[in-house]
Amino acid sequence: MLGNFCKKAVCILIICLFALSIVGCSNSQTPSKENSSQEVKPAEEQKKEWPKGLTWSGSAMGGAHYMFGAALAKVIGNEMGLQVAVEGTGGPWQNMELVNTGDSDLGPVPGAMLYEGYTGTGNAKQAYPELRVILPMFPQYLHWWTFDQKMNSFRDIEGKRVDMSGAASFANDYGRKLFDHFNVKPSQIVNISNFDDVNQMMNDGQLDAGCAWSGIPAPPAQEMATTRGAKIIGVPKEDAEDFIKKFPVSQGVIPAKTYEGQVEDISTLTVWTFTITNKDLPDDLVYEIVKTAFENNPDLVNSYKASIDCKAENIVFSPIPVHKGAVKYYKEIGIELPDNLLPPEMK
Repeated sequence: MLGNFCKKAVCILIICLFALSIVGCSNSQTPSKENSSQEVKPAEEQKKEWPKGLTWSGSAMGGAHYMFGAALAKVIGNEMGLQVAVEGTGGPWQNMELVNTGDSDLGPVPGAMLYEGYTGTGNAKQAYPELRVILPMFPQYLHWWTFDQKMNSFRDIEGKRVDMSGAASFANDYGRKLFDHFNVKPSQIVNISNFDDVNQMMNDGQLDAGCAWSGIPAPPAQEMATTRGAKIIGVPKEDAEDFIKKFPVSQGVIPAKTYEGQVEDISTLTVWTFTITNKDLPDDLVYEIVKTAFENNPDLVNSYKASIDCKAENIVFSPIPVHKGAVKYYKEIGIELPDNLLPPEMK
């Protein structure tokens, strides 16, 4: 009997040890599963929501908007590994429409037009409430270039043939406003959105002046001043001060020596320009774009000189709300945005 009891005890002990070994194995596997799940970082999970690539609506090919977009695309590609396609468009009005509908991810718009587009006022055909600002780019300066050394200001475009950039461009919109305000009547106004074509027509004697409302130096004006001795003209201070009483732009100065042969400052009109996006672009993606742009500003400047004004503190000049992802970055570096720049989704 004792023998049977001992046999039963041994069996029970073996069963218990077996059970404990199973539990031990189970417990030893649990940490490895937890560790494997922690290998996927939250940021990587968020990046799954990012598009595979971005598009930049660049306005006229070869212009300031296009050049800044190309510079930003290069930085984003190098630092974030995200490709940005830079595309020519008809100008800021089209840029706003494309970004508002989500058909483009990023685009440049001068502040005066941006306010009209966002609010549906002025020359806007409709309101674009989905727009948000992410970056201040640079002030843009209205100026013309010409081979006629007798022309000294925009008033001398009276009776001349002039290109005013694309039909939907800020240069065309506010340039025509300027002509109307001072009753200046060119003999012909054309709207060509490719500056290479504009300069070729000037070389062929088909145009008397080209126009850009651009960061400085404007690439097409710089080319013609350097290679053909073109003269740069603007808007005299008295005329600029009269014009800005009615329109939401400012008086500014193109510093001497900005262009080859330019020995004096040139007075003209100026306006800040901003990079816009749609409010639905992922917050963390926008945060990374903004951070990358500011932390790599020297690389932007190397590609396009006017990018030197792409500084975080200039965001306060925005006329419309800032994207939520960008707000996070500005707050982190100590920039307090006024209430009117906080987007509705944060209120």
